[in-house]
Amino acid sequence: MSLLGSTVNSSVVRTLTAALDGWPSPPRVWLIAVSGGADSVALLHACREVQSVASSHLHVLHVDHQLREESATDAAWVAELCAKYDLPCTIERAATDLRQTSEGLEEAARELRLASYERVARNIGAEVVLLAHTADDQAETVLHHMTRGTGLRGLAGIPLSRPLADGIQLWRPLLTMRRSALRDYLKGLGQEFREDHSNRDESLTRNRLRHTVLPLLEKACNPQVIEALCRLAEQANETQAWLKDEAQRGLTHVILDRTPEQVRFHCEALAPWAPVLIRECFVQLWTEQGWPRQGMTAAHWRSLYEMTQEWGPAARDLPGGCTARRRAGLLMLTGPAKFR
Repeated sequence: MSLLGSTVNSSVVRTLTAALDGWPSPPRVWLIAVSGGADSVALLHACREVQSVASSHLHVLHVDHQLREESATDAAWVAELCAKYDLPCTIERAATDLRQTSEGLEEAARELRLASYERVARNIGAEVVLLAHTADDQAETVLHHMTRGTGLRGLAGIPLSRPLADGIQLWRPLLTMRRSALRDYLKGLGQEFREDHSNRDESLTRNRLRHTVLPLLEKACNPQVIEALCRLAEQANETQAWLKDEAQRGLTHVILDRTPEQVRFHCEALAPWAPVLIRECFVQLWTEQGWPRQGMTAAHWRSLYEMTQEWGPAARDLPGGCTARRRAGLLMLTGPAKFR
């Protein structure tokens, strides 16, 4: 369904409209995650502008992590904004374990948000959860991954969309837009928003990248560094998607036998493959088997590739209780004890 013929009066709405044209038909119910910050409030307004053309129903979700004194005020502000526009709104309060490090706390809060998204989406019958990530968020994520050490998957950054659960997609339709454009949009509407002052806390790596590192790179190296990092992410994502598809197709031809607890390969069948494809094959296999990938590093995936070669090691114990053994040209992979 094409929505581009509708009248739009801002780059934000045009971007959302163009993104919607990528769907065979717009989702019937949209769950919009709104923190009260500028980005999510801009997304909400853009959704309101295209709602009638898309014939979709909007529902707002605000997750209050109760980590800041003003969080209850933020929740009340979002509820009031929704009431102003007669939009249904769910406020979820998710208590986060305060005993964790700041980085661990951030990850725990993210997991709680994802659980809330799925729960509320199922309750209201939403097929899609809209998030207000921007090009600035994408650049920060790619740079963050680079500073920690990453591969192609990490360089791909934040996906435009991905499955949240069966029948529910996470979708970031404004991922190509600059944060400043969203604020300009709100200014033109005369719409206020909430400021989360914890976003200024530079004890968090992401905030240091946002407020210190990226501005320095823009000034000293490349005024378009945000756009450059986003292009890198797009190219990495395309390459990673191709690798994943090739590995998944290839797996069906090289596996000798397979059970939930064990998989066997003919090493000879992998001989024509490029090393990068063999490594990706193992990543996809671990995912399909449901074996734990936490703790598996680039060195572990490389060692599995080496085990497919005659000169490679014959045995390896791997994180999560997995093992790999090669004998008589066969590679046998065994999952953790709970799968046996």
